[in-house]
Amino acid sequence: MLQFNECLALKKRGDYTDAVVCFTKFLQNNNYPKAYLHRGYSNLYAKEEKNAIADFNQLILSDPKDKEGPFALGGIYFRKGATELAIQHFTLAIQIDPFYSEAFNDRGLVQCYVGNFDRALEDFQKAISLDPSFAMAYNNAGAARYYNQDIAKPHKKDIRQAKELFTKAIEQLPTLALAYRNRGAMSIFLKDYDLAKSDLEKSLQLNPQDALTLFYLGVVHADNGNGKIATNYFNKSIAKDANLPFNYEELGNMQKRLKRYDAAMNNYRKAINLNAGTLYSGLIDYRIALLCAETNTEDRMYQHLKKAKKAQVFNDQQVYRDFLKATELKKYRTEKRFQRFQKKLSKLKKTNKFLNPQLGWFRMS
Repeated sequence: MLQFNECLALKKRGDYTDAVVCFTKFLQNNNYPKAYLHRGYSNLYAKEEKNAIADFNQLILSDPKDKEGPFALGGIYFRKGATELAIQHFTLAIQIDPFYSEAFNDRGLVQCYVGNFDRALEDFQKAISLDPSFAMAYNNAGAARYYNQDIAKPHKKDIRQAKELFTKAIEQLPTLALAYRNRGAMSIFLKDYDLAKSDLEKSLQLNPQDALTLFYLGVVHADNGNGKIATNYFNKSIAKDANLPFNYEELGNMQKRLKRYDAAMNNYRKAINLNAGTLYSGLIDYRIALLCAETNTEDRMYQHLKKAKKAQVFNDQQVYRDFLKATELKKYRTEKRFQRFQKKLSKLKKTNKFLNPQLGWFRMS
């Protein structure tokens, strides 16, 4: 096994290409399935994904009782967006080892990704029951609990339950920046801005490069009317990650409140140009429609409302409720053209979740 240990040393040092060569030579003379696992990860880290998939599949064939082969494939397929294959392989890993908490956790992440939040919660809770110290499972359960809100249930109660799970994650791992960030986001929704600021600053201390934490701090100050400080945080977030559309959306909202309509429109356009998805672009079209309504550009208002409808934004219960009470639209509600449009929206089948993950800026990681 001396040669195998030499291969492991190369992998541990990050010499992945040399490690692949070493494991290949070892496998020519040895029948040791674990070598496929380590060569697979070496290939994966060397960005040779096809070879990595082949190695993990070979491990499954060579040792059907080894849970790590299907688990590794589950992770690859999840990152590739092949969610059905990911779930199949995580499930296979669980069938091999029913106490595999990491597989339950990662299958839960895939279930969240495809919107099966009930199943995701079951998986995260199972992971926690198997390993009560599993901080990320608590964190992920909190996110799933937030997304699993139903319009028939009290909004604040759901958020508080999510917040409790993030707190448990922090108790298990006090250096988990993501849990502080997520708990801070829940405090924003509950309008506990001092608590939000405290958690977000702690998260930023632990992970100064996190653009989303900077964005959340911008939201805290924007909601408190501190436009200058908020803008500074949004710009810092953009400097870390220029592809977060929420920064431009919130900058647009803030500029609109200040009646700086050209600046607001410019930021909304930037959000749309990032191609964050049809649904999100539709949400920005709705925001532009409200801006047009406020500036009395009626034809453009209808143009963007129709775009938002085409993107199925009004199928979301929260957006539809906002549309019904938007003060910007008050002066148009008695017009026949507007009433016809509103009647069409009323007939749309609405989603049963209070918040759609594609619309809100709260995100799992």
